[in-house]
Amino acid sequence: MGKQKTVIMEGDIIKKPGEEKSSPVKDMEDKEKKKKKIQKEGKKGKEGKEKKKKKEEKEKELKVKKKTIKKPEKKEKKEKKKITLKIKERSKNYKQSQELIEKNKLYSIDEAIDLLKKLPKGNFDPSIEIHIKLGIDLSQSDQKVRTQITFPHDIGKTKKILVFAQDQKAKEAKKAGADFVGEDELVKKVEKGFSGFDVVISTPDMMGKIGKLGKYLGQKGLMPNPKSGTITNEIGKLVSEIKKGKTEIKSDDYGIIHQIIGKLSKDDKKLKENFKTLMDAIMSCKPAKTKGEYIQSITLCSTHSPGIKIHWP
Repeated sequence: MGKQKTVIMEGDIIKKPGEEKSSPVKDMEDKEKKKKKIQKEGKKGKEGKEKKKKKEEKEKELKVKKKTIKKPEKKEKKEKKKITLKIKERSKNYKQSQELIEKNKLYSIDEAIDLLKKLPKGNFDPSIEIHIKLGIDLSQSDQKVRTQITFPHDIGKTKKILVFAQDQKAKEAKKAGADFVGEDELVKKVEKGFSGFDVVISTPDMMGKIGKLGKYLGQKGLMPNPKSGTITNEIGKLVSEIKKGKTEIKSDDYGIIHQIIGKLSKDDKKLKENFKTLMDAIMSCKPAKTKGEYIQSITLCSTHSPGIKIHWP
């Protein structure tokens, strides 16, 4: 018998040797699967686009809303409560004293002291205070007035003196009448807050130990320094001078000097001499660059009395 010829029709799939022979049914199933897959992917793509569109639309709506929504108006600030300061009413004696003093008159020192003694007073012996306004330039450090004077008569105010010294110098200070004398232990005491003194003096060899007290004593103007003469080896002499009435006078931040010149009960002559000593000292340390009127005003008063303006000289 002869060999049969294999006729290959159009559409038949030729398979390589070793591959399974395909059947029309299987081919149809494969086509259906591919079709469904394409449809599924197409649906997902459409859904994704729709979601994206919706998201964009929502974002646009939100932007429009944000523009149209008015910001809440700021709440009006509550009005601050007005603080009313209660001015302490002057005493009966003060009011009576005001009536006796001529407001715009400039008194002589004799008249002022005489008038002060006639004013009503309480049941104690008040101090006589003097307040001198200087015509100095406060922005210039070299125009600040600072000096030491010894009044010829007691001003009625005893100062407590603290001395930093050791060995022989400490003995000198105690003998002269210093209230507190010491070295390391006294430094620690001040560092802890001790403050029952008016003047601080030191020997030069103690300055290294008390340098750390600057933040405690400096704020009160009590730190020993060469300008005020409170750093010295002549401890005994300085202590006795201060006890007798030597005091430091200086202008404050407003260019005013405040000083007590004695008790009201003191003899008029002694009060006048103390006043003259003070004025002479202030005039002697007038800054060289001062322009205009140096002594602008002088006011005399007792502890609780109104001020009496006086002229100088």
